[in-house]
Amino acid sequence: MPFALWTRPAIRALIRDHFGVGLQERLIGKYLKRWGFTSQRPVKKALEQNPEAVRQWLEQDYPRLRAQAVQEGAVIYWGDETVVKEDAHWVRGYAPRGQTPVLAVPARWTTLPMISAISPRGEVAFQIVEGSIDAERFIAFLSALIQDAPRKIYLVVDNLRVHHAKVVTAWLAGKKDRIELAFLPPYAPESNPDEYLNRDFKTALRIGAVSTDKISLLEKARVFMQGLRQMPHKVASYFRHPAARYAMSDI
Repeated sequence: MPFALWTRPAIRALIRDHFGVGLQERLIGKYLKRWGFTSQRPVKKALEQNPEAVRQWLEQDYPRLRAQAVQEGAVIYWGDETVVKEDAHWVRGYAPRGQTPVLAVPARWTTLPMISAISPRGEVAFQIVEGSIDAERFIAFLSALIQDAPRKIYLVVDNLRVHHAKVVTAWLAGKKDRIELAFLPPYAPESNPDEYLNRDFKTALRIGAVSTDKISLLEKARVFMQGLRQMPHKVASYFRHPAARYAMSDI
């Protein structure tokens, strides 16, 4: 069926086309409730552009990376970037029937970029910065990541242009005994466990009081991330997503 999501009209069309039975949408709603289905906002999933590259990553590239990390006594982290933006389009609220609830929000949203990295052991590193994430800010994050690290780190990231910048490559060249980057295949965000931290993070910012300025937004973001550092079991749960389960390990 050419539908993006299963709605009552979509299910009505399915029943009509397959069984020749016309049902009212209200009755279909009753059936869905009886069957345990509820109306939910979808999680957006990027279309996989290169399944062969993803398969190679899962079956060859990552096992090779993990074996190399074991041989060197290194640890593997997964990193990603996101933008801290507290828009309110995920928020729901109750109101009398026919009276649409109104939420007062700033005319212009405040945004703050964040870089983070997580491990299957529940470790979290992050930096929230002002301005766009450029090569210099990425290098600053890498420097902080390895500052007190007792073992070498392999950091798995996507193919963002910043990750391949010449200055980043030059900075890494003299530190191969402490850190190296590994790259996910293109268009494979779901293979990165840190992507699920970002989803959790954005959801947390969209519930509760609306931030009125950059300072309050920054504080709200830091409270969530600092709290996450105290919950390694929560961080480890991001690796239990079916698309990221391959990354679960104790190295």
